[in-house]
Amino acid sequence: MKKSISEIVSIIIYLKISYYLALLIIFGSEVPNPLIYTVPSLFFSVVLFLLIIRNSQFKKSSYLLFLFIGASLLTGIVNNDIMIFITTFMFTIPLLVVNEVKFSLAKHYLYVLYLVIIVVGVVSFHLGLNQYGYLPGHSLLYGNTPWWRINLFPNSTPTYTGFLGVIYFAIGAHYYLRGKNKTDLFVIISAVYLTALSGSRTALLILFGAIFIFYFRERKKVFQHLLPYIIIAIPLLIFASNLIFFLSDDELTRDFLLRGTAYDAQGVSEYSRFILWEYLFGLYKENPIFGIGRFSVLDYFPWSSATSEARWLYLLASNGIFVSLLLLYVIINYHLSVERDCFKNSVMILMLIVSMMFYGSMFVPYNYIYFMNIYVMYNYVNRKHE
Repeated sequence: MKKSISEIVSIIIYLKISYYLALLIIFGSEVPNPLIYTVPSLFFSVVLFLLIIRNSQFKKSSYLLFLFIGASLLTGIVNNDIMIFITTFMFTIPLLVVNEVKFSLAKHYLYVLYLVIIVVGVVSFHLGLNQYGYLPGHSLLYGNTPWWRINLFPNSTPTYTGFLGVIYFAIGAHYYLRGKNKTDLFVIISAVYLTALSGSRTALLILFGAIFIFYFRERKKVFQHLLPYIIIAIPLLIFASNLIFFLSDDELTRDFLLRGTAYDAQGVSEYSRFILWEYLFGLYKENPIFGIGRFSVLDYFPWSSATSEARWLYLLASNGIFVSLLLLYVIINYHLSVERDCFKNSVMILMLIVSMMFYGSMFVPYNYIYFMNIYVMYNYVNRKHE
C-alpha cells in the first residue's frame, strides 16, 4: 500500500484510539448516549475501509474477513436486521487494517497514554470518582468483591485494568528486549501489578501465556502453537468439574474462582457463564446458518446484569456459522506470528482469542480495549518510532 495512505491510516488510528480512551476515562461503562460511541466508530470504519480498498492486491487471509463481512449482509437480509451488517463491518475493519496496512504506533504515544491512564486512576480515586482505587484495600465494595482488587477506570469493571495490563506487558517486553530501557522495565512491572490486582482470572491466564511466549521466544514453538487452546481449556475444565461444588464453601474459591454461585435462570449473575454459554448456543441452534441477528442477553435474562460473557458465542448466535471465517482468520494469524517470531503479535492475538471466549462487553467495535488489542498488532515497525 502506498506510503501516503499508510500515513493517513496511522493518523486516523491515533485519533480513534485517543477519542475512545477519552470516552472510557470520562464515562466508563455508563454511557449517557450510545451515539457518541457508535456514530464515530462507523465514520472511522467507513473511512478506513475506503482507504484499504484502494489497494488492488490483498493478502489471502484478508479474503476471510471480506467473506465474513459479506456473510453478515446475508444474515441481515435473512433476519431483516441491517444493523447486524453494520455492527459486523465496524468490528472487522480494525482486523482488516492491521492485515493490510503497514503502520506503527509511536512508542512515546503509547507510553503517554499509559501515563495518562495511571494519573487518571490515582486522581479519580482521591476525588471519590472510583470505588476501587489503585492500591489493595482501597475498594469501597467490601462484601461484593475481593478487598484487594484495583481499577484505574472509574465506572467500569476492573477487568478493563487487567486487560490493559496485558497489552502494556506485551508492549513493554517488546521494547525491553530491543534496548533494555528502564522505562520499558517500569512498564513491564507496573503492567504485571495491574493485571494481578485487577482480579481478572482471564487476564491472568493471558498474562501467563504472554510471559511464556516472551521467555521462550524462538524455542518451544510446539507449545506456543498449542498455548491458546491450553489456556482456554483450563477454565473450561474447572467450570466443568463437579469438584467446584464441593469447593464452593471455601471463601477464596467462592469469591475469586466462582464469583458467586447464583445459577437461577431468572437472576443469572454476570459471572455465571454456565447458563449464558448454554443459552447462547441454544440461540445459535435456532438458525445455525445465518444466526438470529442482533440481540441482547438482557432480553432473555432481564434480571441479569450480564450482556454477553462470550463474544465468540455471541457472534455465533448472531451471525451463524459464518463466524468460523473470523475465527479461522484469527487462528491462522496466531500460528503465523509464532512461526515468524512476532512475539508481541502472538500475545495480542492470544489475548483476542482467549478473552473473547470469556468476555463480551469489551470486545465490541467501539471500545478502547478492543482497539488497543487490535492496533497494537502489527508486523511492521517504523524505526523512527522506536
